[in-house]
Amino acid sequence: MKPIEFDAVAQVMESSLNMPLDHVFRYFDQVPVASASIAQVHRAALLDGMTVVVKVQRPGIRETMETDIALLKHAVKVAKWGNSMVLLGKSKQSTVMDPEKILDELWKTTQEELNFLNESANIRRFRELNQGVDYIMVPGVFEDYTTSRIIVMEYVPGVKLSDTGKLQMSGYELDSIGRKLTSHFIKQVLKDGFFHADPHPGNIIIHQGKIAYIDFGMMGTLEGTISKSFNMLLLGIAKSDIDTIARAVMGIGAGGESVDYEELRADVEKMYFRYANISVSEINLSRLIREVFVVCKNNEISMPRDMTMLLRAFITLEGVVARISPGINVMEVAVPYAQEYIKTRGDPISELRNHINNVYMSLQAAPEVLPRFVELLNSAVNGRLRIGVHSSSLDTILFEFHKMVNRIVLGIMLSALIVASSLVVNARAGPMIAGVPVLGLIGYTGAAIASLWVLISILRSGKI
Repeated sequence: MKPIEFDAVAQVMESSLNMPLDHVFRYFDQVPVASASIAQVHRAALLDGMTVVVKVQRPGIRETMETDIALLKHAVKVAKWGNSMVLLGKSKQSTVMDPEKILDELWKTTQEELNFLNESANIRRFRELNQGVDYIMVPGVFEDYTTSRIIVMEYVPGVKLSDTGKLQMSGYELDSIGRKLTSHFIKQVLKDGFFHADPHPGNIIIHQGKIAYIDFGMMGTLEGTISKSFNMLLLGIAKSDIDTIARAVMGIGAGGESVDYEELRADVEKMYFRYANISVSEINLSRLIREVFVVCKNNEISMPRDMTMLLRAFITLEGVVARISPGINVMEVAVPYAQEYIKTRGDPISELRNHINNVYMSLQAAPEVLPRFVELLNSAVNGRLRIGVHSSSLDTILFEFHKMVNRIVLGIMLSALIVASSLVVNARAGPMIAGVPVLGLIGYTGAAIASLWVLISILRSGKI
């Protein structure tokens, strides 16, 4: 990202601190050491000589991102309108992936990330949770010089995690770093319930044998119920317990009150069979979480924002670990933590209640199940057992599938045309008619004609 001019940096700094820079810093490097979309980082020295890094927010970034989110929300509404025409009454809408809700959550996350006081609070909490971990280092924050637009942190020298060659030349064992990084991240997720949501190599430095996180803008939180359910999910996978996995999925997501448990269990069983014949050490944890998301979507269970952040973090972590220590499997490290969590934090009363309820349900079903089981055995012994498999017509299924795909593709094309036209109009590019770009008018007109044709086709025959 192109750095912003130092004059703009100084203006942000002085307006935030309400004082000239030389009243706070003995030295301030005008050339940034890093530049990103939201902020850039400069090295400086306080009046007492201590070296620090200063993260400065880009001027106008809040307004820019607010405009971008508003434009995306408009595009989503247009896309929904287009899809509603081509899918009119043809498909069930899922509550799991509502684009407008996703954008609302994105804006909420962005606002939190734009307020550097939140990052300062994240650093304090992360430091408290990891005081007893001797191989983790968390930089200090200078609260007196930290505002919503700037944050001043202790400078941490060292080697970036991405520079594997320099790490090896410095005498570090990559396998040891990989194992510590994995173990600590699992601790964050399963024990602390507060995790670094962006553990990419640029945010991690190795300093004097310690792993130092240097950016805390994106953090995730797993509340008590979700944290326990996620631990149960891992244990259910490890113990091949379908019911535990299904209950964990219901505990992680929202909307489980109206879920058909038997359908959910059947979907979980299908998912589990892909892991039934492999060891825990071979399971890809990020892929497993993605499959849990699919099960939730199929059963209209909404996943909380922090679970989405967790998936992203796991994918990032597995990529980092695969680069520095390919032999480490995240799932193999996670299961012992999950077992310890359940052992130390499990609710004995709740577990006893669940066991009593299971026994009661089994006894209640016994009078009906036992005679049917005996009848089944007699049929098998006498050679009268028949197994019937019913399947719908494959041709009909394929025909409906092709119609659905055609409608979706056309809806996406119409949405893309309308969004592209909106961008052209917003940019005021090309020749103009009455102050409106010609290309934008052509796009809107084409989209309107195509949409009208689609609507007439649906009303006449329901086919495209």
